[in-house]
Amino acid sequence: MLTEWNMKQLDSAADFVESLQVTPLTAKLLKHRGIDSVEEARQFLYGTPEDLQDPYLIYGMEKAVKRLIQAIDQSELIIVHGDYDVDGITASAIVGRTLNRLGANWKPFVPHRSKHGYGFTKHGVEFARDEGARIMLTLDCGTVSFDEVKQANEAGIDCLIFDHHQVKDGKVPDAYSLVNPHQEACESPFVPYCATGLAFKLSQALIGDKAMQYLDFAALGTVADMVPLKGENRIFVKYGLRAMSDHPNVPFRSLAQSAKMRARRYNVTHIGFMFGPRINASGRMDSAEPSLELLLTDDVVESEKLAQRLEKYNKERKKIEQQATRDAIKKVETEINFNESKVIVVWDEGWHQGVIGIVAARLVDKFHRPSLVISLDKGMGKGSGRSIRNVNLYQLLNQASDPLEQFGGHEQAVGLSIEEKNLTQFRELINQAARETVLPDDLSKTFDIDEELSFSDLTSQQMKEIALLEPFGLKNPKPVFLTRKVELKPIPPRYYASKEQRFMCNQDGLTLEAVWKNPFENYGQISIGYYDVIYSPTLKIWEGREIYELVIRDIKKA
Repeated sequence: MLTEWNMKQLDSAADFVESLQVTPLTAKLLKHRGIDSVEEARQFLYGTPEDLQDPYLIYGMEKAVKRLIQAIDQSELIIVHGDYDVDGITASAIVGRTLNRLGANWKPFVPHRSKHGYGFTKHGVEFARDEGARIMLTLDCGTVSFDEVKQANEAGIDCLIFDHHQVKDGKVPDAYSLVNPHQEACESPFVPYCATGLAFKLSQALIGDKAMQYLDFAALGTVADMVPLKGENRIFVKYGLRAMSDHPNVPFRSLAQSAKMRARRYNVTHIGFMFGPRINASGRMDSAEPSLELLLTDDVVESEKLAQRLEKYNKERKKIEQQATRDAIKKVETEINFNESKVIVVWDEGWHQGVIGIVAARLVDKFHRPSLVISLDKGMGKGSGRSIRNVNLYQLLNQASDPLEQFGGHEQAVGLSIEEKNLTQFRELINQAARETVLPDDLSKTFDIDEELSFSDLTSQQMKEIALLEPFGLKNPKPVFLTRKVELKPIPPRYYASKEQRFMCNQDGLTLEAVWKNPFENYGQISIGYYDVIYSPTLKIWEGREIYELVIRDIKKA
């Protein structure tokens, strides 16, 4: 696989060094993350929950809260309509717990992936109507549900929409209240919330500081939905992780126990690879209701039973996903000519719809090409796609949309439906569009480098300042550094996982240990020698001692 190394450029960060009393390297790292002012940088490094903005600054919030309070006072039934992914489930849990505190009369509606489809559909409206509800509060859906909102209005149901998806052509549905920072009428200082973030803001508006007990839920949904970890999202995750580690709510204790997690302190990786997949698993394999039930309960026995149930779903999901991934890779290797195809499109009968998005992501990781994976059932295909940084997959779908029944999404992730008979035509059309717009360099894996330095620059003080940038995530990636002429000495693979390679790294008389995840498919076993290395440093505490470890991203011969 071709890789490109891109050194980030910066004029000056001297103002940060003087005002914040940080090293020049830390100042550069802040600037590289799009932080322009000293005050913004200070809040980024030291912001607390007290810095969270007034929830009523989000357009539509005040009207929604007044209607909810009226409904609670009059014991009207409120339907909380979430979604089957982590963001929708976690948002529903925050709102449900808040309504419970207020003694509200409410019921959840959790759409089923195969029975109801994605988002706010007629099924949710019919459920609310049949239950005699007067309010439908949607989370993570509803912004483009024009027909469904009209149907609800005709049934005498007021729709309170809390959503973060893009507004279509500036038009919004005729809902009682729309809380979406992306609508033109909203002048909120902070915009990129996920649904869980908006649910937390609603909880703040309804119960004030008591909402802080749900920061661990806010962290879960925010990390899982991959929104930028800046501004309010950063505060949710930073302090939610602290709460999760120090005094977690019952569901998180049960999830950690069932997953056999032994970490003393939780980080973004634990959410992304341990908690999130387990909450997602039930909705992928069947119904997401057990996940919501878990996040709503404080009964330890019930919580442990539900966590074990999610653990079984997750194991089943892994097994199905691994088999589908192997099948998809085999199809790519036998069907796709990379001299002609810049976009991978593969399909098969019976691939589970709940895992095709993950399989598409696996193909992107392996081949570094935009990838679409389509599951066929009785002549119809449902597909999910993932892209690489430089390619707008939604735009390519738009150019090749004639054979499609439906499609949607954004630059990096899409969904579609298509008749089986049109698949070959679609594969050709989307690759024709890609050949016209995607350049060869776009298909090279690019690593952005923050700074070139020597091992001697990684002082204890510098590592502590890098730790201030945590939690890392979208728009706040782990710093990546370049060090040249590093002697790599492989460590025998006896004491670590087989899918990684470990080294002792020596440069200018300083030796550090390093790990490289999954290098073998593209590079093979790395032999002893001198290399230019790009990596992210981590500081670990082991038996009271500070230990540095380098996580290698890429190497080239020195």
